[in-house]
Amino acid sequence: MSPPAAPVQVGTIANQMIATGETKTLDVASYFRDPDGGALTYAAASSAASVLSVSLAGTTLTMVGVAAGTATVTVTARDPDGLTATQGFQVTVATPNRAPEAVVAIPNQTIDTGSSSSVDVSGNFRDPDGDALTYAATSSAPAVASASVSGSALTVTGIAAGTATVTVTARDPGGLTATQPFQVNVRDGGGGAGLRDDFASSASLSDWEIENADAAVSNGVLNLTNTTRNSGRADRWLEVPLTDWTIHAGVGRADPAARQRIAWNTGHSEYSAVHITVGPHSIRVNGQTRTYNYSTQVWVESGRRFDVISELSGTSSSIREGLGEVTDVSLSYRNSQFTAEAEGGQLFEVRLDGGLASAWTEVSRIRLFNWGDQHTTALFDWVEVTGEASGGGGEPDLVVQSPAVDDDTPDPGASFTFSATVRNRGEGRSGSTTLRYHRSSNATISSGDTEVGTDAVGALGADGSHAETIALRAPSQAGTYYYGACVDPVDGESATNNNCSDGVEVEVSGGGGGGREGECVQGATYGRGESCDVYGTDSSSKLSFTVLSDGRARLGFVTGGNRIVVTGSINGVTYHFVASHQGGGVWRVDEYRP
Repeated sequence: MSPPAAPVQVGTIANQMIATGETKTLDVASYFRDPDGGALTYAAASSAASVLSVSLAGTTLTMVGVAAGTATVTVTARDPDGLTATQGFQVTVATPNRAPEAVVAIPNQTIDTGSSSSVDVSGNFRDPDGDALTYAATSSAPAVASASVSGSALTVTGIAAGTATVTVTARDPGGLTATQPFQVNVRDGGGGAGLRDDFASSASLSDWEIENADAAVSNGVLNLTNTTRNSGRADRWLEVPLTDWTIHAGVGRADPAARQRIAWNTGHSEYSAVHITVGPHSIRVNGQTRTYNYSTQVWVESGRRFDVISELSGTSSSIREGLGEVTDVSLSYRNSQFTAEAEGGQLFEVRLDGGLASAWTEVSRIRLFNWGDQHTTALFDWVEVTGEASGGGGEPDLVVQSPAVDDDTPDPGASFTFSATVRNRGEGRSGSTTLRYHRSSNATISSGDTEVGTDAVGALGADGSHAETIALRAPSQAGTYYYGACVDPVDGESATNNNCSDGVEVEVSGGGGGGREGECVQGATYGRGESCDVYGTDSSSKLSFTVLSDGRARLGFVTGGNRIVVTGSINGVTYHFVASHQGGGVWRVDEYRP
């Protein structure tokens, strides 16, 4: 009599895939046979019961997905004599794909014809499975507003006055989607001359020039935090100056010592800027300190000072003074009538005469200020400027006038201030351009002289002007230097051989920063082609710091485009030197310890 034979496998049980929470069955009888014809019994085991649970009743294997992962299932067939055969197969348990979700509503938008608004929509959707989403957008009225998406950046462009619904679709890799619609109102903006910014995302910051402040957008609000006292600001030039204008803005404060201001450049030769402070503050008026929650100041070019207009300053219950609260402010000027409102309540309405009336006529640049203490934060919820585009025929002609310094005999490396005024003495309006500051060895300033800084200059009407001031550092070497400025030519300019100012003589006396001729000075700036010496712990050893013609800088064998740091030992000599690129090929010595 032959000994009993063990069961044998019949074919292979294929690997399986199920979802978490799903139950799947499999008849295993066909995957085994007994050569002796005996009845088989079956058992099953999972290598990872926390991923997949299994049970077997008769010949039916039941599998239940517990959690995402992989488990090996082993099925054992046993004959009446106790002999066995096994088969193993792999089961992958996957979480079922879930559709994306809309989590934060995309705000409705109001834009002008010819202008665009950008929003990062990645924060408006989420995928519960953590999958990467792709985005698309459609407009219900492409002739009114177009919509396009690059990555997660949605751009809406106003085509014609009217209303459109833009629908944004988020799609996961499995093809499931979520959508969000929002409304776009397109106004006839006179060719996009005005502006509106709701600070819907950090993309808004690219439209503003930020100075002396850290700027961040949080929950649709611009947070302007001063890095120095009384000078944090966000500036934005209009495409063309506006007349019969209105400025709307939502302003507030996050700190008691923040001072939020709305300001604008007028293009007027004498009264070049107006500032409106909104919120509780103290201010000097006619030699006395007054406490207001709104005040109006005008910048007087001839006196280089702010004058408070007491008739346009005071206290109103319409202004919200709590921390984090925002007051909606409206300022407008038409037919010599200047009006200010807060939360719909009138602050003042006056008719301006004489020079002040002409000063208020145009808005060429909007400025959002924090005139408060260092590290305080002013809040700007939104800002909008509308009006009529100012006309003007003929050709522009830009010149730079009234160059001046506040100290013409500074010590080596000392700080001083240079100021100049760009004027359009032509008959036509100029486009926006750049004012470049230069240092020269002679009184004739040209664009080929060493550039030491730049400022943006907005569009100027006929006889319009724009005054600028920049803080500079005297060279480290004693000598006679000349400072001036040149304005970049604009399209259609009638003459471009008069775009530079005269030179202002500056006499630097005394030795270098460490008493050695040619030594670098902490805080000093150096332009293309200029150099200074860096000494280490061994006074007989030095390295040369040079600004190269391409705007990079070199210290010894170290070359950098944005920052150079040498704070260690070189050939046994220890150096401590840090310099950073300020833009335009100008480098500043931030730290230097011989």
